[in-house]
This record gives sequence, C-alpha cells and structure tokens, in this order.
Amino acid sequence: MAAGSIYIPVGARDSEPAPAGFFMMNHLLYSRMDCGYPSNDECYDEDVNVYLAGLLESLIYPGLHDEMKEKVMPYDLTLFEAVNEKDDPRVKYLRYRINADFILVAQGIFNNPKGMRPNSAPHMGISRESWLGRGKAYYSMAQSYCLQTCHHPTAISDIMGKLSAGFDKYLKSLSLMKSEYFNILDHISDGEMY
Repeated sequence: MAAGSIYIPVGARDSEPAPAGFFMMNHLLYSRMDCGYPSNDECYDEDVNVYLAGLLESLIYPGLHDEMKEKVMPYDLTLFEAVNEKDDPRVKYLRYRINADFILVAQGIFNNPKGMRPNSAPHMGISRESWLGRGKAYYSMAQSYCLQTCHHPTAISDIMGKLSAGFDKYLKSLSLMKSEYFNILDHISDGEMY
C-alpha cells in the first residue's frame, strides 16, 4: 500500500494501518447519521456511500485530477458547447459527471466552487442555490447519458440519479464531514483554499 493511501486511527494502540477509503467511508457514514440522513433512509443508497467515499479518496492522489482539470467548466454554456462537440454519449456522461462531482466536493468540502478568492469578483458571483441546481442538473444529465451508453439501467446510472435527487442531503453530509471529521476549517486559510 502506498503511504498516501493508508491511515492509522489516532489513539488506537497496536492497530494496523487501514486503507484511506475506510477512513472516508467511516466518517461519511458518521456524518450522514449526525445530519439526520442515515443510509437507506428514503431509498437504498449504500451504493452512493461507496461512490462518495471513492470520490473523496481520489482527492488524496493529485495526479488523478490533472486530466480532469480541463473537463471542469466554469459556465453552463461552456459545458454545453463542450458536450455538443462529441457524439459519444460516454464522453457526454463523463463531462457531466466530472462537473457534478466538482460542484459537490467544492461546495461540500472546500466551500469554494468558483475556485477564486473570496470577494475577488463579486459581480460574477453565483448564488449557492444556483450551484445546487447545477449539481442536481449535471448528475441528472450524467444519468441520462449513462443510460444512452449502456441502453439499460446500470449501477452507476442509479447512483447518478440518487445523487441528483438527494444532492442537498449529500452536500450537507460532506459539509459536516469537513468541519467535524476532517477538521480543516481552522487549518486552511483563504489563500491556501484558492
């Protein structure tokens, strides 16, 4: 196991290193319970927990995100144009999924979806509600293109649909996870966040 992919629980004596994915899953589940959204409360969504834990674990490996940076679009129109350039529904699915994932993580964990310093361009500010709407819509579009790709419902298309329908609750869970379990609010300055 690579050093960046393991963790040792603090205070646990003689414990073996655990995979970082376990850390993410464990704290995601605690966050969901603390927010009042336990797994399987409205529908079966343990698959979403696995997806989100994997997404959060992928943040540990910065090399994975280099190719994704060019696929994250700051505006709806830019994303729409990029999606319409390709005929392959798989490419369209990936574009919408990556942008929805970016909004979910940026809003939930980093609270900085614009990728800019606070108040650096207030005239271009997008409200939190607009970001929520975009995240829901992007996951919904990703689900639609995933269904076109496979021609039948799949596990990932179900996950995209659940993320779209429950975007608010997953966002609240990640926000709580950021402050209570990651404890990054006091450690990351606005400049570092940028």
